Amino acid sequence: MSLTKTEIAYVAIILVLVAASLYFLAPALFRSTQPTGGGSIITAQREFPTVSVTILTSASCKSLCNQDAMRLKLQQLLVNVNFTTEYVENTSGRQLADRYELTLVPAYLISVPQMDKSPAFPSMKQSLLKLDNGYYLLNAIETKSGVLFRNSLSATPLLELFISAYEINSLHTANATYSVMQRFRNELNFSVHYVIRKDGNSFISNDGYVGLREAVLEVCMHRANVSSFGAQWCRTRQILDCFGPQSLDPAFCAQIWTLCAGSYSLNERNVSVCLAAQNRSILDQEAAATSTIAGVPTIVVGNKYVIAGAVSEFKLLADVCDIYSSRLRGCVITSRS
Repeated sequence: MSLTKTEIAYVAIILVLVAASLYFLAPALFRSTQPTGGGSIITAQREFPTVSVTILTSASCKSLCNQDAMRLKLQQLLVNVNFTTEYVENTSGRQLADRYELTLVPAYLISVPQMDKSPAFPSMKQSLLKLDNGYYLLNAIETKSGVLFRNSLSATPLLELFISAYEINSLHTANATYSVMQRFRNELNFSVHYVIRKDGNSFISNDGYVGLREAVLEVCMHRANVSSFGAQWCRTRQILDCFGPQSLDPAFCAQIWTLCAGSYSLNERNVSVCLAAQNRSILDQEAAATSTIAGVPTIVVGNKYVIAGAVSEFKLLADVCDIYSSRLRGCVITSRS
């Protein structure tokens, strides 16, 4: 019996559909024949040796020591992890801190022999600092915040902001910090420093020459009115606008500081004289003040608690109030609002 062209076409379509079904169903059918309990996953886990990680921390860490997030991240990367926790308030923890001259906790000490054999080692290598006695120190952005456990909390409430003048995260964090400072007014001693490195007789900024000039300018603006950081806050918003959708000309942005000076009754001539005459001494001062700062932005509260990286106004306010609690009236207002 011969088929018509139409019937042949229908048969062909049916065969194609059957083939497609088998193509997509075959993997599922194959998986259903695998041993229960996830044999392939067990095999993968066996490729990861159990890595010992010692978390060195402090009982005074408060909310700044987000160890749970780092534990989860290490668990995902290393798969098989054996965590132990040591406190610097205890003898064994203090001995670890002294042996490796650690000042900031939490710190994460990872065993070298096991780490070297881990499939995760190549991707983590750049974030590991090799110590003696068989440990790596995890050196990542997440480990820059915490508590300077060797320092005592300053008797006078204090907040220090370390930034680069034109770095975008620094600008957003500065904007948030100035806003928070409005709440506390004279309750919290506040200072701003611009991270500068000194190399011989030269000064280096992440923002190049414009960053050096801007640092000197903003210090001079504050010196013209030491009772307020309003002009610097105004200047921060100006630079943020320069980075915004309008992308204003850098030369123009460098000149419009006078608008902030006028808004906050600064003597422009005094600022200009300071900018010309105090250039080198200000850069020396900022380089000395920021020599131990690892990155920007960084906030140090009470000479003891370190907040690294960009931070929102809400998060900074919560951290300051966690540290100083009822000592600051601004925190009492926060708790009621």
